[in-house]
Parts: sequence; structure tokens; C-alpha cells
Amino acid sequence: DKTIKWGAPFEVSDQAGKEKEKPANPLEEQEFQADYDELYATASRALKFLQKLRENFLEGIAPTVRNEMCERLIASFGLMYDEIDEAWKVSENKLKEILRPAEGKAVDACEPLPTRKKLLKRVKKLAMSFNGKGACDPEEEKEESPQDVTASEPNKAESKSYGFYVIDQTNRHNILLAEMIRGQLMLKRSSKVLTIKQYSGLILDEIETRVKDLAKTDGNISSIKVLKKTKKDFLLYLNTCKKTNRAAKNILRVMIGNDPVHAKVATEPLFAKEDSKSSSSAVTAKAALTKLKKKRAF
Repeated sequence: DKTIKWGAPFEVSDQAGKEKEKPANPLEEQEFQADYDELYATASRALKFLQKLRENFLEGIAPTVRNEMCERLIASFGLMYDEIDEAWKVSENKLKEILRPAEGKAVDACEPLPTRKKLLKRVKKLAMSFNGKGACDPEEEKEESPQDVTASEPNKAESKSYGFYVIDQTNRHNILLAEMIRGQLMLKRSSKVLTIKQYSGLILDEIETRVKDLAKTDGNISSIKVLKKTKKDFLLYLNTCKKTNRAAKNILRVMIGNDPVHAKVATEPLFAKEDSKSSSSAVTAKAALTKLKKKRAF
């Protein structure tokens, strides 16, 4: 019925987009350009990571996990598929909408449809209500995990750090690193040694690149320290994953905001610890990754 006025967010009102534009502030525009350049650099790395994910790690990571990683990175960094060039690209307009949501979308503009996952949950709830069951499964009522949300919708649940650094995924730049670590966590144990080394090298490259980006501007000393601590925690995982896989993976779980998995035997440690042997192997692991980088360069 066209006579019914549904209102926002289901339709755009006649007044949408008629607001007067405010005069540009040179200082604000300069800050916006700096933020845009930094986000564009991170988005470009996310795009390259997605390409490598499809080219080199199709067998190492389950399709469902890989698709969830891709969906989150696409939504978080304004990636879009160009049908003309038949390739994925960074959308400049989407990045600007992310940084300036009020300008990219009117207050009473139409909202996009919910995701397929949310729609399926709603259909399940509706079907259960018809059967007289009323409320749905308690598991369905849980808040979304850190992997299901973007930087604009942070998970409010606080995660225990257990002495490791929990990646702040409310900072959009950290979402790429969090998803890369999630992929490392979900990488199959049957994967080839070279595949695991290549994937680990991508994570270390991302940390080093972020450190260099932050070092270009003042006031980022604390963020750089955090990234160096993240690198140290990740190297601890690499040095202990062969001996104590579960305990080593718990380090990655905590880093992305998940709970650690307890061992069936009470005497087993919850987290892997670095001993004298593993500390000496750290140098070997780092040297192997450096050698791999040089090999890829040629």
C-alpha cells in the first residue's frame, strides 16, 4: 500500500539529503585525510591478504571459517567486487562512509537487510514459537563473538588476558591482525610445514608494518609497545605449538578474545610456557621466517 508511510529505517523521507552542508574546516579536513590514508593502507593489506588466502590456503582453512573471515574483512575495510575488471578492490567511497558515517548516510536513510545468519536465527525463533516452545535455545541468546562483529559494533564482553594481550578489535586497524590470527588458530594440523610458515610470516609482516605506520606520527608509543607485546606472544605460540598444541593455541584464543580450552588432564598447563630450549629455538624460527621472506622476494 503506497499510501502507508513506513518511515525510517524502511524508507527515505522527503527531507533526506536536504540538510545544508557545513563549511569545511581545514584542520578537520587535514585530520580526515590522515585517517583516510592510514585506513586505506590497512584496507589494501586486507585485500592482499584475502587474495593470498584464496590462492595459498584453500586446503589449510575450512571453507566456513574462511568465508567468515572474508565477510568481516570486506565489511570492515570497504572492499567491493568490480564486475568490469572482475577483481576485488578497495572502495574509496565506502572508506569515506566508514570514517564519516553521518555524511555517507542520512539519518533517516534506508538500512540494509540483516545478514543471512541473523535471518536464519529469526526464522528459527518464529518456527519454535509455532511449535509452542516459546523462547529459543539459550545458545542463540548469547552475544555475538568478536569474529562476528565489525569495529562499528564492538563486543562489550570483557575478556580475561591471562597475562597476554587481547587485541582491541574496536580499533578497525586491528581487525585485520585479529582475523589473521584467527586463521592461524583454525589452520589444520595436517597442513604442510611450508604452508604454516608462510601463514605465520604474513602475521609477523602485518605487525611489523603496523609498527612502521604508527612510528610515522607522534603519540603512538603505547600502541607500538602493545604490538611488540603481541609479536612476543605470537612467537611464543610458534615456538611451542609442536610440543603442546592445545596450550599454545590457547595463547591465540586469548589474543582474539576467546576463552582458553582446558585440558582433560588437570596436570597439563593451560598455556604454553617458554623454557630455555624454546627460547633458543626462537632465534631459529625467526631466522627461518627471514629466509622465507628473502626467498619470496626473489
